[in-house]
Amino acid sequence: MNEKMKSMNSYSIRNTALILVCLLLSSASWAQTADEMAKELEKLYSQGEGTTISFTLDGEKNSLTFASGSGKFRIENPRDLIISDGTTIWHLDKTKKEVVLDKADSKSGSLSNVQELVKFSSNYSGTLTKKHNTFELALTPSKDISKVLESVGGISMLKFSFTRSPKSGIIINKITARAAMGDVAIANIKMQTVKKLKASSFTYSPPKGTKIIDLRE
Repeated sequence: MNEKMKSMNSYSIRNTALILVCLLLSSASWAQTADEMAKELEKLYSQGEGTTISFTLDGEKNSLTFASGSGKFRIENPRDLIISDGTTIWHLDKTKKEVVLDKADSKSGSLSNVQELVKFSSNYSGTLTKKHNTFELALTPSKDISKVLESVGGISMLKFSFTRSPKSGIIINKITARAAMGDVAIANIKMQTVKKLKASSFTYSPPKGTKIIDLRE
């Protein structure tokens, strides 16, 4: 009887040990570095033709849309409209009714690289923390992307708060940003993949009566 009990206890202990090992292996497979998590987030924004980012800057709504793998983009807020077809950049000052045209590859055309914004694994350094079931990935831009971020609101850090599971994958709950200037408030940041882009979003024809300044020559 004692031998049988010892055998059962031994069997139970082995099973418990196996379960613990499985749990440890499962946990280890989900334990990732900030770089690896950044690559996963990056994939979320490479499933369509482009990406749209909307945010509030000093109480004003801003939107940025860009085509993946090209220099095409569109930025709009109550005062400005900036559009590029990859060759030419149109900058409309809505208050002055004035349009400045420039080459996309000129110094003023740093915005032509806005698609670099979502290359989280290569253009940012990150730190990853976890509290309960929620992850927070804080991304600090590198020098290569900081100029672009200055052009779209002076963002000095992006923070993604999200949950992650084998069944649902990554579900982003909140995106926040910190501005380079303390008196600039950036809020309500949303990023989403655009499956199909309209070609008309990246061209512009100034209406009659608009003053045009052409810097391309």
